[in-house]
Amino acid sequence: MSISARALKWSALIVPLWFVFVVVLAAHAHPTYGHNTHAVSELTAADSPLALLVRFGGFTILGSAVFLFGWVAPHKLAYPQLKRALRWSYMTIGVLIFFAGVFESPARDQPNATLSFMHLLFAVPLLFCIAVIPFTCGLRLWSTPHQRPFSIVSMGVGILILLFFVFMPNGVSQGWIEFQKMLAGNFFYTLHDHYGLFQRMMLTTFFGWTMLLTWRRGMFVDSR
Repeated sequence: MSISARALKWSALIVPLWFVFVVVLAAHAHPTYGHNTHAVSELTAADSPLALLVRFGGFTILGSAVFLFGWVAPHKLAYPQLKRALRWSYMTIGVLIFFAGVFESPARDQPNATLSFMHLLFAVPLLFCIAVIPFTCGLRLWSTPHQRPFSIVSMGVGILILLFFVFMPNGVSQGWIEFQKMLAGNFFYTLHDHYGLFQRMMLTTFFGWTMLLTWRRGMFVDSR
Protein backbone atom coordinates (compact mmCIF):
# COMPACT_ATOMS: atom_id res chain seq x y z
CA MET A 1 0.00 0.00 0.00
CA SER A 2 1.64 3.23 -1.14
CA ILE A 3 0.75 6.11 1.14
CA SER A 4 2.99 9.12 1.58
CA ALA A 5 4.31 10.30 4.92
CA ARG A 6 2.37 13.50 4.36
CA ALA A 7 -0.89 11.52 4.17
CA LEU A 8 0.04 9.68 7.37
CA LYS A 9 0.66 12.98 9.13
CA TRP A 10 -2.70 14.41 8.16
CA SER A 11 -4.58 11.19 8.96
CA ALA A 12 -3.02 11.20 12.47
CA LEU A 13 -4.50 14.68 12.91
CA ILE A 14 -7.84 14.53 11.10
CA VAL A 15 -9.21 11.14 12.23
CA PRO A 16 -8.88 11.79 16.00
CA LEU A 17 -10.42 15.24 15.48
CA TRP A 18 -13.34 13.57 13.66
CA PHE A 19 -13.79 11.26 16.65
CA VAL A 20 -13.77 14.26 18.99
CA PHE A 21 -16.44 15.91 16.82
CA VAL A 22 -18.65 12.79 16.98
CA VAL A 23 -18.26 12.56 20.77
CA VAL A 24 -19.06 16.25 21.31
CA LEU A 25 -22.10 16.00 19.02
CA ALA A 26 -23.41 12.88 20.75
CA ALA A 27 -22.80 14.35 24.21
CA HIS A 28 -24.72 17.49 23.23
CA ALA A 29 -27.67 15.31 22.19
CA HIS A 30 -27.63 13.39 25.50
CA PRO A 31 -29.53 15.36 28.17
CA THR A 32 -27.79 13.86 31.22
CA TYR A 33 -24.29 13.31 29.85
CA GLY A 34 -21.28 15.23 31.16
CA HIS A 35 -17.75 15.13 29.74
CA ASN A 36 -16.35 15.54 33.24
CA THR A 37 -18.21 12.67 34.86
CA HIS A 38 -18.99 10.14 32.08
CA ALA A 39 -16.77 7.83 30.06
CA VAL A 40 -16.64 8.25 26.29
CA SER A 41 -17.94 4.71 25.83
CA GLU A 42 -21.14 5.55 27.71
CA LEU A 43 -22.22 7.35 24.54
CA THR A 44 -22.48 3.91 22.88
CA ALA A 45 -25.17 2.79 25.37
CA ALA A 46 -28.71 2.17 24.23
CA ASP A 47 -30.02 5.24 26.09
CA SER A 48 -27.72 7.55 24.11
CA PRO A 49 -29.63 9.28 21.26
CA LEU A 50 -26.66 9.03 18.87
CA ALA A 51 -25.29 5.68 20.05
CA LEU A 52 -25.08 4.21 16.54
CA LEU A 53 -23.18 7.25 15.27
CA VAL A 54 -20.65 6.96 18.09
CA ARG A 55 -20.26 3.21 17.64
CA PHE A 56 -20.03 3.00 13.86
CA GLY A 57 -19.19 6.57 12.88
CA GLY A 58 -16.74 7.10 15.73
CA PHE A 59 -15.18 4.04 17.32
CA THR A 60 -15.11 1.78 14.25
CA ILE A 61 -13.77 4.52 11.97
CA LEU A 62 -11.07 5.50 14.47
CA GLY A 63 -10.20 1.84 15.07
CA SER A 64 -9.94 1.11 11.35
CA ALA A 65 -7.76 4.19 10.81
CA VAL A 66 -5.44 3.25 13.69
CA PHE A 67 -5.16 -0.31 12.35
CA LEU A 68 -4.26 0.97 8.87
CA PHE A 69 -1.79 3.41 10.41
CA GLY A 70 -0.08 0.48 12.13
CA TRP A 71 -0.06 -1.46 8.86
CA VAL A 72 1.36 1.33 6.70
CA ALA A 73 3.42 3.69 8.90
CA PRO A 74 6.25 1.27 9.81
CA HIS A 75 7.18 1.00 6.12
CA LYS A 76 7.87 4.76 6.14
CA LEU A 77 9.80 4.95 9.41
CA ALA A 78 13.43 6.03 9.23
CA TYR A 79 14.31 3.95 12.33
CA PRO A 80 14.20 0.16 11.84
CA GLN A 81 14.19 -0.48 15.60
CA LEU A 82 10.68 1.02 15.80
CA LYS A 83 9.03 -0.78 12.91
CA ARG A 84 7.93 -4.06 14.48
CA ALA A 85 6.90 -2.54 17.81
CA LEU A 86 4.80 0.22 16.24
CA ARG A 87 3.24 -2.07 13.65
CA TRP A 88 1.85 -4.61 16.11
CA SER A 89 1.03 -2.04 18.79
CA TYR A 90 -1.06 0.22 16.58
CA MET A 91 -2.72 -2.68 14.79
CA THR A 92 -3.69 -4.19 18.16
CA ILE A 93 -5.01 -0.87 19.43
CA GLY A 94 -6.99 -0.40 16.21
CA VAL A 95 -8.70 -3.77 16.70
CA LEU A 96 -9.46 -2.98 20.36
CA ILE A 97 -10.97 0.43 19.49
CA PHE A 98 -13.04 -1.13 16.69
CA PHE A 99 -14.59 -3.80 18.91
CA ALA A 100 -15.02 -1.42 21.86
CA GLY A 101 -17.47 0.28 19.50
CA VAL A 102 -19.07 -2.88 18.18
CA PHE A 103 -19.86 -4.04 21.73
CA GLU A 104 -21.76 -1.21 23.33
CA SER A 105 -21.44 -0.08 26.92
CA PRO A 106 -24.53 -0.77 29.08
CA ALA A 107 -26.58 2.20 30.24
CA ARG A 108 -25.95 3.25 33.85
CA ASP A 109 -29.55 2.63 34.89
CA GLN A 110 -29.81 -0.64 32.94
CA PRO A 111 -26.97 -2.93 34.14
CA ASN A 112 -26.17 -5.78 31.79
CA ALA A 113 -23.39 -8.16 32.84
CA THR A 114 -22.89 -9.60 29.36
CA LEU A 115 -22.66 -6.23 27.61
CA SER A 116 -20.39 -4.89 30.33
CA PHE A 117 -18.05 -7.88 30.10
CA MET A 118 -17.82 -7.77 26.29
CA HIS A 119 -17.17 -4.03 26.22
CA LEU A 120 -14.57 -4.12 29.02
CA LEU A 121 -12.89 -7.10 27.34
CA PHE A 122 -11.70 -4.66 24.67
CA ALA A 123 -11.79 -1.30 26.48
CA VAL A 124 -9.52 -2.16 29.44
CA PRO A 125 -6.67 -3.72 27.38
CA LEU A 126 -6.96 -0.72 25.07
CA LEU A 127 -6.28 1.74 27.88
CA PHE A 128 -3.30 -0.32 29.02
CA CYS A 129 -1.86 -0.73 25.52
CA ILE A 130 -1.80 2.98 24.77
CA ALA A 131 0.66 3.39 27.66
CA VAL A 132 2.98 0.74 26.22
CA ILE A 133 3.58 2.30 22.79
CA PRO A 134 5.16 5.64 23.80
CA PHE A 135 7.32 4.02 26.50
CA THR A 136 8.51 1.26 24.15
CA CYS A 137 9.24 3.79 21.43
CA GLY A 138 11.25 5.87 23.88
CA LEU A 139 13.32 2.88 24.98
CA ARG A 140 14.11 1.87 21.42
CA LEU A 141 15.16 5.40 20.44
CA TRP A 142 17.41 5.91 23.47
CA SER A 143 20.45 4.59 21.59
CA THR A 144 20.00 7.23 18.86
CA PRO A 145 21.68 10.39 20.24
CA HIS A 146 19.82 13.00 18.16
CA GLN A 147 16.47 11.40 19.07
CA ARG A 148 17.23 11.20 22.79
CA PRO A 149 15.08 14.23 23.73
CA PHE A 150 12.12 12.63 21.95
CA SER A 151 13.00 9.33 23.65
CA ILE A 152 12.77 10.99 27.08
CA VAL A 153 9.47 12.67 26.19
CA SER A 154 8.07 9.36 24.91
CA MET A 155 8.99 7.44 28.06
CA GLY A 156 7.53 10.25 30.18
CA VAL A 157 4.29 10.13 28.18
CA GLY A 158 4.12 6.35 28.62
CA ILE A 159 4.56 6.65 32.39
CA LEU A 160 1.96 9.42 32.58
CA ILE A 161 -0.61 7.37 30.64
CA LEU A 162 0.14 4.33 32.81
CA LEU A 163 -0.53 6.42 35.93
CA PHE A 164 -3.84 7.55 34.42
CA PHE A 165 -4.68 3.88 33.82
CA VAL A 166 -3.74 2.76 37.34
CA PHE A 167 -5.54 5.54 39.20
CA MET A 168 -8.56 6.02 36.94
CA PRO A 169 -11.57 4.28 38.56
CA ASN A 170 -12.82 1.96 35.85
CA GLY A 171 -15.13 -0.31 37.82
CA VAL A 172 -13.56 -3.49 36.46
CA SER A 173 -13.78 -5.17 39.85
CA GLN A 174 -14.38 -4.25 43.47
CA GLY A 175 -10.94 -5.57 44.34
CA TRP A 176 -9.31 -3.17 41.86
CA ILE A 177 -11.34 -0.28 43.24
CA GLU A 178 -10.17 -1.11 46.78
CA PHE A 179 -6.58 -1.24 45.51
CA GLN A 180 -7.01 2.20 43.96
CA LYS A 181 -8.46 3.55 47.22
CA MET A 182 -5.41 2.23 49.06
CA LEU A 183 -3.05 3.96 46.60
CA ALA A 184 -4.90 7.25 46.22
CA GLY A 185 -6.47 7.67 49.65
CA ASN A 186 -9.02 10.47 49.79
CA PHE A 187 -7.90 11.62 46.33
CA PHE A 188 -9.68 8.53 44.96
CA TYR A 189 -13.03 10.27 45.31
CA THR A 190 -11.78 13.27 43.33
CA LEU A 191 -10.66 10.87 40.61
CA HIS A 192 -14.00 9.09 40.69
CA ASP A 193 -15.97 12.34 40.45
CA HIS A 194 -13.90 13.41 37.43
CA TYR A 195 -13.65 10.05 35.68
CA GLY A 196 -14.59 11.41 32.28
CA LEU A 197 -12.05 14.23 32.48
CA PHE A 198 -9.19 11.90 33.40
CA GLN A 199 -10.12 9.45 30.65
CA ARG A 200 -10.10 12.26 28.09
CA MET A 201 -6.74 13.49 29.37
CA MET A 202 -5.38 9.97 28.96
CA LEU A 203 -6.64 9.57 25.39
CA THR A 204 -5.60 13.10 24.42
CA THR A 205 -2.09 12.46 25.72
CA PHE A 206 -1.75 9.31 23.59
CA PHE A 207 -3.13 10.74 20.35
CA GLY A 208 -1.19 13.96 20.93
CA TRP A 209 1.98 11.87 21.21
CA THR A 210 1.05 10.02 18.01
CA MET A 211 0.72 13.36 16.21
CA LEU A 212 4.09 14.41 17.60
CA LEU A 213 5.58 11.14 16.33
CA THR A 214 4.21 11.56 12.82
CA TRP A 215 4.97 15.27 12.51
CA ARG A 216 8.51 15.07 13.95
CA ARG A 217 11.06 15.98 11.26
CA GLY A 218 13.14 13.04 10.08
CA MET A 219 10.96 10.35 11.65
CA PHE A 220 9.72 9.18 8.25
CA VAL A 221 11.89 8.56 5.20
CA ASP A 222 9.93 10.91 2.92
CA SER A 223 9.03 13.55 5.52
CA ARG A 224 8.75 17.11 4.24
